[in-house]
Amino acid sequence: MIPYIVKNAVLLDTQTVEKEKTQNSVLMHTFYSIADIGNGVELLKLYIEEMYDPNKKDDTHRAYQLQNIEKKQFGVKGSQSNSVSLIKQTASVRNIAGLYALVKQYDKDFH
Repeated sequence: MIPYIVKNAVLLDTQTVEKEKTQNSVLMHTFYSIADIGNGVELLKLYIEEMYDPNKKDDTHRAYQLQNIEKKQFGVKGSQSNSVSLIKQTASVRNIAGLYALVKQYDKDFH
C-alpha cells in the first residue's frame, strides 16, 4: 500500500530544515495523496526529507527518505451526513487543483 500512496502523491510544499534535525538534511517536502487504507478514502500527508551527500561537491547526489505518513483529520463535528459529504468530496478529487483545494480547506498547517 505504501508504494501506491507514494507513487500517487503530489508535492504541494517545501521548507528548509533547521540544522538541528539532521546534519545532512536540506529540505522537507510535503506531499499529499488520497487513498483508501481501510477506513474509506482519506487525505494523507507525507513528509519526505531531502538530504545531500557531504562527500559530493555538487547537488546531483541527493537522497530522499519518507519520514512519516499522517492521516489528515477532517475535524467533523455533528451529523453523520457531514462525514459522508466529506468522504464523497475526498473521493471525487480527480486532479491536482481539486487536491490543492481539499488540502487548503482541511489542513490547518498548510501555507
